[in-house]
Amino acid sequence: MMIATRAKQALRQGAQWEKRTIGMSSFVPLALRRRLKHAIRKSLLPEGRRFFSGRLEDLFRKLDERGACYVVVRWFEDLPHRVDGDIDFLVADDSLDDFETVLDRNRVGFPCDVYSESAVEGYRYGNLSYYPPELARRILDRRISHDASVSVPCTEDHFFSLAYHCLYHKGPDCGLPTSTPGVRPVRAPNHDYRARLEGLAAELGLSVDMNMEALDALLNEHGWRPAHHVLDRLATENAWLRARLLAERP
Repeated sequence: MMIATRAKQALRQGAQWEKRTIGMSSFVPLALRRRLKHAIRKSLLPEGRRFFSGRLEDLFRKLDERGACYVVVRWFEDLPHRVDGDIDFLVADDSLDDFETVLDRNRVGFPCDVYSESAVEGYRYGNLSYYPPELARRILDRRISHDASVSVPCTEDHFFSLAYHCLYHKGPDCGLPTSTPGVRPVRAPNHDYRARLEGLAAELGLSVDMNMEALDALLNEHGWRPAHHVLDRLATENAWLRARLLAERP
């Protein structure tokens, strides 16, 4: 989650500054320093963060054997052979037990973020469902198989769910252009969201300008824009969305 990433960066930078300038941490017993570090890291993990220690191929084989209903929502092109970073799963509520069996909480192996279909406690995104539950159900119902082993969204749901993630989860951190005053997108996002959205739009025959405002209008047109109360919650961690809502509802 965006807030966890920023918090971890701030803690790391603060610790480095303190070590260089003050050095007070050297007076804290080593055992206590380790316990504090463990507690801080644990508190910053997303609710549904789990790990898989083993071969990626075995992870998806086990999920298939259990008949788990899920999709890897994005950046799945190299799965099940390689992964860049963590794996984001959207999971049907009745398949969460399958993931609890296959994954574990020990921070060893591949990190996996598990989000439930309808905001089941322990698998939420900031106390919200990752996608609106009716859209999450549609993504799961229309899932397809990638490389004969990994469940992924169909092309249409891939495009709209990725645009949703960019606008409402990532905000300026997705790097997409915006005309909203006072908002500056990051220059080097962690993925090339624009290129991926352009490729998916071309596959679908969609004509849309790749900026945040045009995509927001398109998502609204196709029923993918969240309800107002959800937008208000998401805006607390999203400068673009906050400015957008203020302009719409002065």
